[in-house]
Amino acid sequence: MTQFLPPEIIAQIIIKLDVRDLIRYKSVSKSWLSLITSPDFVKGHLECSRRHDHDNIGNRRIVMSSFPGSELSHISETSGIYFDRNINHLLGSSNGLVCIFLTHNNFLVVNAETREVKKLKKPQFPFLGACMYGFGYDSSKDDYKVVVGIQKDKGRMCFYMLTLKSNTWEVIGDVDYTCISRVGVLYNGALHWVAYHGAPQNKQQVILSLDLSENEFKEISQPDDERYKLEVGSHWRMRLGIFDDCLCAFYHGMLPCSIWVMSEYNVKQSWQRLSEPNIHTEIVHQLKQLKRYIPNSRSLCHKIWLSQGTRYVGTPLYVPSLVSPHGCRKLKRKREATRSIKSGKVPNCPISCSHTTDSSDVVNYER
Repeated sequence: MTQFLPPEIIAQIIIKLDVRDLIRYKSVSKSWLSLITSPDFVKGHLECSRRHDHDNIGNRRIVMSSFPGSELSHISETSGIYFDRNINHLLGSSNGLVCIFLTHNNFLVVNAETREVKKLKKPQFPFLGACMYGFGYDSSKDDYKVVVGIQKDKGRMCFYMLTLKSNTWEVIGDVDYTCISRVGVLYNGALHWVAYHGAPQNKQQVILSLDLSENEFKEISQPDDERYKLEVGSHWRMRLGIFDDCLCAFYHGMLPCSIWVMSEYNVKQSWQRLSEPNIHTEIVHQLKQLKRYIPNSRSLCHKIWLSQGTRYVGTPLYVPSLVSPHGCRKLKRKREATRSIKSGKVPNCPISCSHTTDSSDVVNYER
């Protein structure tokens, strides 16, 4: 039937399907493969997925289990308590791509749905003291950035950045801050952390932001309300998150009460206290902690559940997508087509991942 439909009609129909369905449909024909892997379709599907989630179920979140197989397996690293105990760390999510920090200073960028993984160049700078991390999308350059801030001495940090297109680390500057929160919250094209500013005897707790397009640091205004200082601003466990599509601040020990939401970005007067926040239903994806990665297999999200309330307000937003961590690259169609004919099965993997598995395809996740 599809041979009688123009390509634009087919695109309008299948663009609303789930990622896992589209991965299988790549093997229908060469024209479908070309359509589904085209940059315009990938971007259109991403926008369609965002609208669908927002209209029907609210936000999706993604977490990494701190203690797989235990009753604490749903605890995220938002509070910071389990950050140093965990083996792998989830550093952020953007447009369906997830950044993971492994032991021995290794970084991966993963599409958990298509199972594509890109190993990043290993940094040469020393990891001394507490670090600040972040991952996000730079719309001005159509590129993704991994950010690491290293505590050099008391009250001063040096920040490094890697872009996926270059896969090289560069110094972006020193700033007079001390780390409090570890993982940056991505919002409005910028990463946000809680940090101390100033000398140790005169330090102030601030919200530090890094604009990913301009590579510029600035402080986000906080409310002067005494309730904010008492409930949130004076606690070293103050954390940031996303609530109702706005940047929010909270003290983890007081959830679900006393969430402070900034309804207009970086406008001091727009901060509001939500003592009884609206209950939202969200889908939470839990990322596997695998011993190794083997391509052409199942999704890396091994648990999905519904959550109501504000428990995951500090975890990264997530949207399943076809976006590749490798960007646009030549597809190995002939090899995939041959494999499909021999097996007689529809492959459940992206064509861009199609290659025979050898030792170079295995990525260690754990020690």
